Formats: sequence, structure tokens, C-alpha cells
Amino acid sequence: MKLTCPFCKTDYAAKVPGGRRTECCLCGCAWMPPRRSNVLLIWAASAAMVLAAIIFAVAAAIKYTPAAAPKGPLAIEKVKVQPAAGEGAWVVSGRIANLSGRIFGVPDLMLIVRNDNGDVVFSQRMLPPMPILDIGESAAFSHPVPELPDDARRVTVEFRK
Repeated sequence: MKLTCPFCKTDYAAKVPGGRRTECCLCGCAWMPPRRSNVLLIWAASAAMVLAAIIFAVAAAIKYTPAAAPKGPLAIEKVKVQPAAGEGAWVVSGRIANLSGRIFGVPDLMLIVRNDNGDVVFSQRMLPPMPILDIGESAAFSHPVPELPDDARRVTVEFRK
């Protein structure tokens, strides 16, 4: 704490508790240094607590917010379901595209069939058409499905998790 003699203006650097009598070594003047205010300390502690609460709230909101459909480096495009040559048989086809600036391995695919309520009524694992896709490359896939359930309403192809 910096102390200044009120009479001769000599500066001292000392740790003296506020409200304690202090005497100048040069002129002998005695005075009481002002008590140190804790307002700055209280303000800083309050600001730190508010900042911590904001950071916690943002972190919690990010952690527990449902994620939108991920925009990953690979995309499944142009999925079609067409009847095959056999009775009741179908062919699911489409393309997998590498949208990134890096080479990516292609995970297995899942054919998922849902009913009107969105419940999964049929699912089947599909092997990818290529194990690796280069930058900007795409590959077509085609998968035969022997028979779809009667209540099938929506067919999707997703990357296997």
C-alpha cells in the first residue's frame, strides 16, 4: 500500500492496516491512513460470479440442446426406392458424396423403413459402395430389398452409428 505523509509529502510503500496510527520518519508527523475499501474486491468477486454463472449457463445450454442434423463431411443424396424385377422386391439406390476438403472413409449404411407413426418397422445394414471417398468424389449405391412390410411409408438411408 502506498502511503504519503500529509505534511512533507514523503511517499512510503508499507503494509499498514487502515485505522492504525502512522508516523513519518522524515518529519515526525503522525496521521491515520485511510481504511482500505473492500468495494473493489466485492465488485470483482461479484463480477467473477456473474461471469461464471453465464459461462455455466451457456455450457449447459450447448450440452443439452438437441443437435440438428449433422452437416458432416459425407452426405447421402438422391435416395430412390424402385420396384425390382421380382414380385414384391425393391431396389434402394442413391449416392454418397464427400463434401469436405479431405479424404474420408465411408461407414456402413443403414436402410431404415418407418410406418405412419415414425416407428421403425424394418432395418437392414448395407455395405458402402466404396471404402474411401476422395475430395469431392461421390459413389452410387444400390441395394436390393426382398420385400418391404405392408405398413412401410418412409424409407431412409443413414450412416451406421
